[in-house]
Amino acid sequence: DIETVFGYIRDYRNWPDVLAHVTRIEPEIDDGTLQSFRMHIAELGTGTEYFVQSWRYVNAQHHIIDFLQPRPPEGFTVHKGGWRFEAIGPGKTRLISFHGFQLDDKTSAEDSVALIRKHINAALNTWARWGNV
Repeated sequence: DIETVFGYIRDYRNWPDVLAHVTRIEPEIDDGTLQSFRMHIAELGTGTEYFVQSWRYVNAQHHIIDFLQPRPPEGFTVHKGGWRFEAIGPGKTRLISFHGFQLDDKTSAEDSVALIRKHINAALNTWARWGNV
């Protein structure tokens, strides 16, 4: 249902237990609407470790989560986006994920899109399996 799917994305503290590439979360601010945290990553395929800083706006009433990473992955100068959740029937939810980014001068757009796509696909496949357990 929509509340379960929304909860997967909203409850970032649980991500290290579920998402293979997220190794640790350091919460900073979380009043239920505004969230700030560091997310430590072990890159899928290479194991390269880094962290991103994430600021998020959560609107539980309308099932909206927007984010900005003031410290994005290497190669990005900006990474922002969000998720929209829509109930489409009993036990079914449409999840829309969108991302915007700006790259530094040395980074290829194709490699960056591949990185974002890899993480989105890994997360969505994990959440789909998690939801069917």
